[in-house]
Amino acid sequence: MDTRGLALGAVFGVMFAVTLDNIAVGLAIGLCFAVAFTAAFREDDAKENARDEGAPDTSMGRKDRS
Repeated sequence: MDTRGLALGAVFGVMFAVTLDNIAVGLAIGLCFAVAFTAAFREDDAKENARDEGAPDTSMGRKDRS
C-alpha cells in the first residue's frame, strides 16, 4: 500500500468510527478504503506511465542538469 491510499483510508476509517461510535468497524472500513484507493492509484499511475512512455521526445537534444 502506498501513502496516499493509507492516508485516505485513515480519514474514512476515523470518519466512520466517529459516526458509528464503533472503533473496530471504523478501522475495518478504513482498511477496505485503503486497499481500494491503493488499487485505484496504482491503476492511474500505470496509465500515466504508459502515456509518458509513448510521448514524443520534446527535449530537442537538451540534457538534464542533474
